[in-house]
Amino acid sequence: MGRERAELETVVGTLSRIDKSLGEAEELHELASDEDDSALLADLIGQVDGVTAEVARLEFRRMFSGKMDAKDADREGEIEKLHAKIGQLVVERDFLAKASGR
Repeated sequence: MGRERAELETVVGTLSRIDKSLGEAEELHELASDEDDSALLADLIGQVDGVTAEVARLEFRRMFSGKMDAKDADREGEIEKLHAKIGQLVVERDFLAKASGR
């Protein structure tokens, strides 16, 4: 039971970091768009890439963790929401990268 709780706390902590990073990325996107700032765009690209890597690590852990239960289904829903946010930010990142000549 202690191990499962520790693993769950790790996942929850990771999801919290991802959510915070995505919120910050949205703010950076707004600033980069408003000010046409390529440095902010570079920060945004790095942040989205980092979030994408964290989600991939979560998926890998989930795939090889063993049994599924109701808690896993809830986490799966959260991961799907994060994927949607990441997808939107990646599209916006690519658009801004093309617009800035990168």
